[in-house]
Amino acid sequence: MRNERFAAVTAVLGIAFLGRVLGQIIQRWAPVDFLPDYERWQGSGLWYPALLGLQIAILLLFIVVVTRMNRGLSLLGPRWVRPIFVLGVLYFAIMGIRLLIGVLADVNVLGDDSFTSANWFSTTIPPIFHLVLATGLMLISKYQRRLADDPDGFAAKIA
Repeated sequence: MRNERFAAVTAVLGIAFLGRVLGQIIQRWAPVDFLPDYERWQGSGLWYPALLGLQIAILLLFIVVVTRMNRGLSLLGPRWVRPIFVLGVLYFAIMGIRLLIGVLADVNVLGDDSFTSANWFSTTIPPIFHLVLATGLMLISKYQRRLADDPDGFAAKIA
């Protein structure tokens, strides 16, 4: 895959995450009927202003990553490629299990309401977008690995 394709796929992930952030902002301050209620967007007890700050930082990071990918520049050092990929896989697996437990609990497959009473499992929007972020981590690792293997030496462009 070429740098521009990595950048385009990463940009799509970033735009999807932006949609999630904007959806929660709208439902917090100017609710509309066609979006899920505010509570469905919040999967933890994290104070919303802190969460919003973290989300904005993640969106800014997406901009930096997409820009650097589009230019064929390195994102991280070679020793970080494997740990970032492993982190992405684990993150994806944990959030996938979280989503699965939440969906199964929602349709009463698990038998009791202990899972649905925990907001961490009962909201499906947050884990879906955690899957988006985990995919981004794996994509960054794959991109960096491709740069390292590039015969034209793009991996040397660290600036």
